[in-house]
Amino acid sequence: MAPDAGETARIVILVGLILQVILVLLSLLSGFGLAFVFGSGASSGPFFVAAGVVLVWVILVYRFSYVPTANEEYDSAGLPTLIFGLLSMVAFLLVPIVTLALFSLLPGVFLLIGWVELHRASERLRHLPKPLLGPPKVPEQVVAAPGSHPRPQYASPTNATLPVPPGSKYCATCGQPTVVEARTCRNCGANFR
Repeated sequence: MAPDAGETARIVILVGLILQVILVLLSLLSGFGLAFVFGSGASSGPFFVAAGVVLVWVILVYRFSYVPTANEEYDSAGLPTLIFGLLSMVAFLLVPIVTLALFSLLPGVFLLIGWVELHRASERLRHLPKPLLGPPKVPEQVVAAPGSHPRPQYASPTNATLPVPPGSKYCATCGQPTVVEARTCRNCGANFR
């Protein structure tokens, strides 16, 4: 089964984060290399500053893009991911070293792809059927004693077999619909696995 848009968004944002960590490491190595070759002069300072800025950037992208995406909060991750992607693309123009510039451009591309996938996942969640008062009640099978007339009893949402549209399922705790791949309920936070 192919991953859904939310899982794809999580993966491409993670790849963008990994590339940004590589950028931090390259900046640090360049700074240490210059300091080693030329002595502790001012020439390596910009590399250490760049590494610090990118490290803060990685933390922000992780907190505001990756974590909400991993928690299936696609709407709240969308705008930060778009902004981080665009700013990464602009930062590409400010980096004078080609290798570092390339590693500044690639995370931006991955974050923009993640933003598109977040939008698709968010749209998919909006189009899931919404029950009025939880999942439909399903009568349980009742075995009656001979000569008596059984009254139908209704199953609770936690043990009912419900008709579920393809690509969705209902939370056993609160009855809200969610995508099949979800690990937690967006409404009540219950774990599915």
